[in-house]
Amino acid sequence: MAGAEKVTITLPAELLEGMKAHTDDVSGYLTELAERAERRRALRDELARYQDSFGAFTDREMAEARALLHGAEAERELRGRVLDEYLTDCESRMGAVSGEARQRARQVFDEVFAAEGWWGAAS
Repeated sequence: MAGAEKVTITLPAELLEGMKAHTDDVSGYLTELAERAERRRALRDELARYQDSFGAFTDREMAEARALLHGAEAERELRGRVLDEYLTDCESRMGAVSGEARQRARQVFDEVFAAEGWWGAAS
């Protein structure tokens, strides 16, 4: 590994045993964890600078980002939010949407996306 330095760390025995249960390469595992933590820190700093310049992210932007970062579970959450936003808009224009109509809308929404092989059920 170019540019690497060797360090010695002390870990609680239980933590080390837990790591050994998942990998034979504890050193590589810890290196990967440190790299991941550094990437998260750099991303947090970059996002903070962006928000300082352009304002806070909307809930929808945050949901879309989570979907990209965390996969299907976040995608279901995003789809549920999109449907909720749509139903809220319908209510503001046409009046209350019944619980039965909400359930039917969720069912149709799920059926369309399932038929296309897209996301799982809306949350």
